[in-house]
Amino acid sequence: MLSVSSAALTQGVGMAFASETDAKTPSETTHTSNATPETTPEISAEMIPLAGSSVSACAKALSADITGNGSLVEAASYDPVAERAVKADSIIDEALQYLGTPYRYGGTTPAGFDCSGFTGYVFRNVLGVDLPRSAAAQSTDAERISLDEAERGDLLFWSSRGGVYHTGIYLGDGEYIHAAASGCVKIQSMDAFSPSFAGRIF
Repeated sequence: MLSVSSAALTQGVGMAFASETDAKTPSETTHTSNATPETTPEISAEMIPLAGSSVSACAKALSADITGNGSLVEAASYDPVAERAVKADSIIDEALQYLGTPYRYGGTTPAGFDCSGFTGYVFRNVLGVDLPRSAAAQSTDAERISLDEAERGDLLFWSSRGGVYHTGIYLGDGEYIHAAASGCVKIQSMDAFSPSFAGRIF
C-alpha cells in the first residue's frame, strides 16, 4: 500500500527551495544597482509557504484517494467480469456438493430439495440472496435473458401455458444442475430436457 504523508511532501518541497537558494553564488543572489523590478523580478518569501500549502493539499487528496473506501485506485482496478466469474464458480461449487440429494416436494434443505428449494438454498448460502420460494416467482425476480445469453451461474426456467414450473442452475457448455422430480439433484444436458429461458440474479 502506497503511503504518502502531506507533511513529508511539504518538508521535501521546503528543502528543495532551501537547497536551490544555498547553491547560488553571491553574484546570482545580489542585484546590481541599475537593476529594475521589470528586468529582475524578485520572489517574495511569502510565496514559498503558498507552494508548500499547494503540495500539502495535493498530498492529502492523493492519500485520500489511495487509502479511502471507494478510492480512484480501487475503481480503476475493478473488473466486473472477473467478479462475476468468481461468484459463478462459488455458486456452482456449492450446487455440486448436493449431487444425489433426494427430491422432496416442498424441500428446502439438504435432507431433500424440490427445484426452487434447491436454487434458493444455493443462492442464499453463497451470495446471501433470498430468492422467492417458487420457480415462477424466481423467474420474475431474475433479469430475464435468452438461452443464448445464459452464462455460468444463471438460472434456467421451464415454462408451459400454465406458467413457469421448473428451475435449475446453468453450468455452462449446455449443462445444468437441478433437483429433478424424477429422483434427485443431478446434472443434465439442455439437449435432453431443454429450458424455455434464462434469468440472471447477479
